Amino acid sequence: MELVKWESGYELGIKEIDEQHRKLVDILNEVIHLKASGAAARKFEQIIEDLVDYTDYHFKTEEQYMERCGYEGLAEHRRVHDGFSDRLRVLYLNTTLGDAERTDEVLDFLKRWLLHHIMKTDRDYVGLMKEKGLN
Repeated sequence: MELVKWESGYELGIKEIDEQHRKLVDILNEVIHLKASGAAARKFEQIIEDLVDYTDYHFKTEEQYMERCGYEGLAEHRRVHDGFSDRLRVLYLNTTLGDAERTDEVLDFLKRWLLHHIMKTDRDYVGLMKEKGLN
């Protein structure tokens, strides 16, 4: 699987969220690298666990921004976040139970979801946040 190259087109113009998105891409790339290098299963599990934790942290940050600017789509966006978190935890559990064949599924899911979420879903709130001075 190919590494994800960070591009300026991924930036939303909200400094803290952009930094967190970049960190998520960095973690994803580390997962891809570990898989490609044949790293020990425990190392792979640890980085997926780190991704789960950092994703939770990032989603809380985004949701706090949305609350502060009165974003009407917060409830739906939160459902999207919850769905991702639930799916990521199931995939993480599968990898810790030794289902090595699921690692490609984990990587594909992460890559597709993360880039789609940044490029499409998160762009819905950017205008309002900038209007409210949250950049």
